[in-house]
Amino acid sequence: LRSIPRNFSTRRMRVTAFFLLLLHVYVVYTEPLFPSKFNVEWNTPIDPGVNASMPLGNGHLAGNFWTDPKDGMISFYLASPSAWDENASLLKLTMVNVTISPNPFQPHNNHFNQTLDLATSSIYLTIGDVAIHLWIDASHPFLRFSMESLTGQSYSIQVRMVNLRPFVKAFDTETMNWFCIPRYSQPDVVPKRHAVPEDLFPADALFWYHRNTLKPIRQEDYFAYSMEIQGLKDLASNQELYNPTYNNTFGGIIFSDPSYPPLKIFNASILTSSSPSPRFGFIVATNVEQVQSISDWYIHLSEIVKKVPESSFEKHVQYWSDWWNRSRIDIATDFNVSRQYTLHRWLQAIQSQGASYPIKFNGMLFVAQIGIPADWRLWGSANWWQNERLAYWNMLPAGDGDVMQALFRYYNRMLPLAIGRSKIYWNESDSAYWPETQTILGLSNNDDGYGCPGQRSGFPVGIPNSRWNRYNINGGLDLSMLILDHYAYTKDKTVLQHYVPMIKAIIQHYRLHWPKVNESTGKQILFPSQSLETWECYTYPPIQGDCVTNPAPDVVGLHVILGRLVQLDDSILTPDEKRDYQQYISILPDIPIKHDVLWPGQLLPNYTINVENAELYAVHPYRAFTATKKDLDLAKRTYHARRFPCNDGWCQDVMDAALLGMAKEAQKLVTERAASPPAEGYRFPAFMPDFQDFAPSADHLSNMNTALQFMLMQPMDDVQERIALFPAWPCDWDVNFKLHGPKQTIIEGRLIGGKISSLEVTPASRRSDLVILDCQH
Repeated sequence: LRSIPRNFSTRRMRVTAFFLLLLHVYVVYTEPLFPSKFNVEWNTPIDPGVNASMPLGNGHLAGNFWTDPKDGMISFYLASPSAWDENASLLKLTMVNVTISPNPFQPHNNHFNQTLDLATSSIYLTIGDVAIHLWIDASHPFLRFSMESLTGQSYSIQVRMVNLRPFVKAFDTETMNWFCIPRYSQPDVVPKRHAVPEDLFPADALFWYHRNTLKPIRQEDYFAYSMEIQGLKDLASNQELYNPTYNNTFGGIIFSDPSYPPLKIFNASILTSSSPSPRFGFIVATNVEQVQSISDWYIHLSEIVKKVPESSFEKHVQYWSDWWNRSRIDIATDFNVSRQYTLHRWLQAIQSQGASYPIKFNGMLFVAQIGIPADWRLWGSANWWQNERLAYWNMLPAGDGDVMQALFRYYNRMLPLAIGRSKIYWNESDSAYWPETQTILGLSNNDDGYGCPGQRSGFPVGIPNSRWNRYNINGGLDLSMLILDHYAYTKDKTVLQHYVPMIKAIIQHYRLHWPKVNESTGKQILFPSQSLETWECYTYPPIQGDCVTNPAPDVVGLHVILGRLVQLDDSILTPDEKRDYQQYISILPDIPIKHDVLWPGQLLPNYTINVENAELYAVHPYRAFTATKKDLDLAKRTYHARRFPCNDGWCQDVMDAALLGMAKEAQKLVTERAASPPAEGYRFPAFMPDFQDFAPSADHLSNMNTALQFMLMQPMDDVQERIALFPAWPCDWDVNFKLHGPKQTIIEGRLIGGKISSLEVTPASRRSDLVILDCQH
């Protein structure tokens, strides 16, 4: 069963259509259709309603939507991945409360249904006789709200914009970025209508914005301050540096949908119905940009508003229909795994399609809990690479290579800063690295990373006082792997050529920063270094017995990345560059092996600080050992001997098991992850607990999705770019799938009862490059 397709007029919603759709008239099909079978549907409201929020988004604008039955309200937060304030902290755009009277939730036994319709990426609500439709336009920064009485009863409506930051507000360290000095969020501006250019906008409209300035109240510019205390003051005048906080202005307008009876302005924060009516509608349009003046921001906002006639629900639905047709994994014998996979893939898309910044691992754009401020998140607004990367490994097999480019753009904008930092700190030319933990500026956290001025006694310029981040730069190799994977899958040479300079700068840092070689072996010595956060250098200056030499993630990453670079054609890397890289490969340290298993590093201190299995980075992310490659037994022994078994949050066991072809182990771990209940304070099934971070977690289901794809399909990373099918698939999982592989290959098929019932490969010429393995009992 599934609901019939929802097809609304662009100019007005027909009552008949609303009645049929929102009462869920069902049509019988021979098989439930994808993705509607995974819709999220609630038939009872809860109080407080914010705990039962549903998400929507388009990559530039996102929101949480909920009901408050006692007050007859529908409420929502709006957010943007680009809404960074003067402290390099990610803020919500606004909150809106919509009050309907008389209260349609009364009496308490009134019919209630709230459905997230995945096919149309929209929310449908029925409350008594009131039908409500909410959607964020796939192509424009518009939130569209419409309501209609199914019986023709008239209602009044009030739309109230809530100023989340009316005053200068001090923030604690976990909210923001461990500043070293007190930092404050500047107040949002809610201008009265006469203060806004009258000729640009509708007469009855609400406005708000937050604007960053170089001289915010009570504090100096955060970018300049951070550059100074991190020894980079001389670099601050470089015109190539990108400061995402400079003049960043974010806000919007709320006004009546012209297809509905007009709403009138009551005050600067409230629109109200001028008279009761069975139907109302309004639009929220947002604008986030770095702009020289607020006048320019208003002009650009007005240009966005002029595009309302281009906003069409039919176009929106077609966009999402095309997007859903890119890929799927639908396990007939495990609904929950399939639904969580589907919901999380969609969650990733609605906050990153076309975005300029990566997905926030600690809460994403959807932090919304009772009793927690809208802008608060544990671990602040900085990004930890080991968390940040996890959402992006599953995008290529899903056909979402365009979405993952947000990560590439973000780091490429910071490349001039990274190169300048290497020159100032180490006198290295054309060399770049990023610390494990960094703010949106591309700099280390001040207090928790590089160190505040009073904390840095004994540390020379360039050496962070935090041992967690002192030598933890492996993320650049991960990023290079993702870029090279993007090329392998899409064959988009333009994208690769754009980011090859970044890869070359990352490799250059490893070559220049550790110039010493072992006299007896002729191999490079990576010392001092660390193996992720688990094997660190506890003291400074470093001593060999208390530090790491040749950490496994970096050594394996260098072998794999350089091996792939030298295989690129001469139009991307010149023959001289490839010969140079071949020479570097010849002096790389061997992959550490000890006690007949892979080892976290050649030399290690005798203690651990965190719980990462660094030796298994040879499996994921670098795929030096997988189900179709040599020394599989060595990698399996390593997996079984791992020090830190873990299957939640950012832990990688589930991906390692899948890549190593252990079907039953991977199935068990995937099933466990999918069964995790929503985080405390949330009802939406894919809003996962924080585990190590903050809810809703981006990591937990990202790793599950990546593992599920690796169970079905793995790139073999050979010259022919072959693809292994069913390398870790259990026979008791009947599956209908469509995935993308290297060389623009699309594989669509079904496995029923352990047998392939259909298989289509596009282009057909790639069928011979498919290595089909038996499912596992």
